Amino acid sequence: MMRVPARIGSTLLLALIAGGPWASTSNAQLVTDPVGFFTVKFPGDSQLAFSPGLVNAVELFGPVAGVSGNRISFSGTAEESALERFSGGGHFSVYNGTTPGLNLDATGVTQSSPELIEITLSRAVDGLVSVGDLITLRSHTTLAQFFGEDNEAGIGGGTNAELADTIAIWDVERQASRIFYWHSSDGFVEAGKEQEGDKSAVPIRFPSGAMFTRRASTEISFTRAGHVLVPSEQQLFPVKQGTNLIACSLWTSDLVTFQFSDYRLYESGSPFSVRAGGAATGADVMIHTGMETGLVSEPIYYQSDAGGGHWQFVGGGDAGGHPVSGFAALQLFRSGADGFIKFSGTGIAPSPKASIGGARQDEIRFDLAIAGRDQFALSWLSRASATYQIQTRRSATGRWTDVGAPLVGSGEGMSKTIALAGSGEVRIIGL
Repeated sequence: MMRVPARIGSTLLLALIAGGPWASTSNAQLVTDPVGFFTVKFPGDSQLAFSPGLVNAVELFGPVAGVSGNRISFSGTAEESALERFSGGGHFSVYNGTTPGLNLDATGVTQSSPELIEITLSRAVDGLVSVGDLITLRSHTTLAQFFGEDNEAGIGGGTNAELADTIAIWDVERQASRIFYWHSSDGFVEAGKEQEGDKSAVPIRFPSGAMFTRRASTEISFTRAGHVLVPSEQQLFPVKQGTNLIACSLWTSDLVTFQFSDYRLYESGSPFSVRAGGAATGADVMIHTGMETGLVSEPIYYQSDAGGGHWQFVGGGDAGGHPVSGFAALQLFRSGADGFIKFSGTGIAPSPKASIGGARQDEIRFDLAIAGRDQFALSWLSRASATYQIQTRRSATGRWTDVGAPLVGSGEGMSKTIALAGSGEVRIIGL
């Protein structure tokens, strides 16, 4: 059974709250991301872009102490094991402050002095991050965390990359891919470097993604579980001239139809807008992949004209009404300089509110682990004779529904395996 990055109240996070491995000097409270799930679909004989969709639990949070170029300093101390875990980087975001929802790849984390942790980012953030902003850091989702350590997702394996389904992880800075597959006997390996052995811990570096190639004619689907990225009202992602793979996975409200225009990717005069053009040449061109549907759009761009402009398919026809899902990936071909783009708009649900330091009394922090295909084990520390209820809901504003009968605590660790499919949230409450 493999633990996935959908945990609330991990040992590290609880220690953080008490002033442990990541000991912040701030009294600020962080709002936890809800634990969500959704079904990923890869149609037969297809090649689709995908992103992690859901993210790992927060492992570092607190106020920024200093900003210089692509370096952020943070007041606190870290255990050596924690620094080693982030030696290959992590997922940096601004929770609250100058630019809420700003996401970047952190390429390194070090203890620069006895009281300061330094985070090196993939891009300079002067003017986007300020002293006092509340920031978070998470580990990236790995191949094993997305597909399962034992390939619980059921992707096609083989003895070489020509026979197996492949995962091409995109490196936006190098504008190149590394290709991985499930080897029949060796697990996840890198194509052309099979002799190096297991690569299950290779990260899919958020906010980027990968291309999945399905060799067989049959569809595969499996459930992903993790944390919903908040604040969901807006998210900003870096883009580089050339090809970008972007996670546009946003917790959506109960709209009957969520459309491409609801992302509000084009905003006149905004420094975070996609580039428009009178034709596709000179504009940012995008291809949208719905991870829950397996549907891929025709190329889309924002056509500017005297009337103000509109979303247009490159081949002709209005694209603003193209249906999109809450969990999706976007291939964006940037025509101009490096920058950032922002997702926001009417289709996005408000961020849930449940603070780590003062969470609702009836909500229980728990670990979530893959227990089989579409099966997840929920584990938590119980109180003797206390009663607990597992619940799910199917949208960010929907009603919670009980899963099974209430459970009575023993005063020790408890675990319950449940099936999760479709999309929604899961929680445990004390009755």
